[in-house]
Amino acid sequence: MNSFPHPAGITTLHRLSPDAWKGLEDACHNLAKDCAVTLILPCHVRELGTAALADIVRELKAAAWIGRVIVGLDGAAADDLEAAREIVAELPQETCLLWTGSPGVLALEQDLKNAGLTTAGSGKGRNIWLCAGLALALAEAQSAATNDFSDVPGMPAPADPADPADPADPVNHPDPTEPGKKASGSVPPRARRGIVAIHDCDIQNYTRELPVRLCHPLMDPRWGFRFNKGFYSRHSDRLHGRLQRLLVRPLLKAMELRAGPVGILQFLSAFRYPLAGESAVDLTLLPQLNFPATWGLEIGLLEEIRSHLSTHAICQTELCAAYDHKHQDLSPDDPASGLHRMAREVSGTLLATVAGGTYPWRDHIVETWQDLTAAALRHAAAESSLNGLDHFPDHEKLAVLTFGKALLSAVEDPAPPSLLPSWDAASRALPDSLRRLAEALTPTA
Repeated sequence: MNSFPHPAGITTLHRLSPDAWKGLEDACHNLAKDCAVTLILPCHVRELGTAALADIVRELKAAAWIGRVIVGLDGAAADDLEAAREIVAELPQETCLLWTGSPGVLALEQDLKNAGLTTAGSGKGRNIWLCAGLALALAEAQSAATNDFSDVPGMPAPADPADPADPADPVNHPDPTEPGKKASGSVPPRARRGIVAIHDCDIQNYTRELPVRLCHPLMDPRWGFRFNKGFYSRHSDRLHGRLQRLLVRPLLKAMELRAGPVGILQFLSAFRYPLAGESAVDLTLLPQLNFPATWGLEIGLLEEIRSHLSTHAICQTELCAAYDHKHQDLSPDDPASGLHRMAREVSGTLLATVAGGTYPWRDHIVETWQDLTAAALRHAAAESSLNGLDHFPDHEKLAVLTFGKALLSAVEDPAPPSLLPSWDAASRALPDSLRRLAEALTPTA
């Protein structure tokens, strides 16, 4: 465990006591009285009926401190909605089902495209962006006494406002040591604090420890954290996380060798698992964030967080002993699918994020990355040997070759930006955006 602070200033919270989460869960029950928690579950239709999703639902049944669950259903047809409703009905929390292909959602999206705000297509980033907008709409309905969305299917009646937010609350006020950071929204005077957490629906060894450790650092107002990124070990009987180990980590190092200690590189390198799909964010920050629509979602979102928050308000937390989920095919001969596609989109987002789209290392970055992959391969072999894990060096080398093709493609033929607008920007262009999104909710009964 590294106990020294990283130059980027990110606070790292380790899992030192495996059983401590049970006490933290009790604390979350108490903290939820003053900090409402919404959990977003981006779910692809392929995940309906899987053992992983069934396990997640079973665990969440006992997480009463989570006030609301939003399930974003992607890739579905109308015939798939009944199966999704059955899953949603099992959860005791206030649960909303948002079909991302519904006519209402598509109509809103088309109006935003007509306004020049987005050209993004489908994908996980779009799913989370839509769910984030719904979370804001629901929170607004409950906190503003003048809003009455009670006629909207799946929408709760407005709640009585809580006590005024404490003006000394560090969660609701930017850190004064970095006055140059953008304003990130303000809490309505009589609103309760709130956070929005996100995790995937294909986690195969899920327990309630994960959402507890993800949310608690933001729920406890003593620490002043407004964004938390999860990290964990990726292994079962072998090492996983090839994209992280063999592409992203060596690429960050290669870029640093070419460019020096650039701030954004130090920031991204500070995260133990920048590709992790688990994060939690203060509700007041959510309207300000642009969401990348591609597999570069996680990298792009970290850059958004950096542009809005002091590093003192950012932490990363070890969520569990090990993490296993659905594994993508490598697809070495098909750049449009599997890890091959993911590698290109992640590489493109990373290069554009750091270089502002100018790619100053065009002639050298691929070969520099290639030189560093030898160390990454040796590391994986040694780690596997030390821990008695299976290791397949030929598979690892094939992954490096595939990622190399993807990186070269991202450098030579960069894709245009695929950003989804912040909900603040969407609401300025179309003032009824959030209400229309709420009206697109799929009835769950």
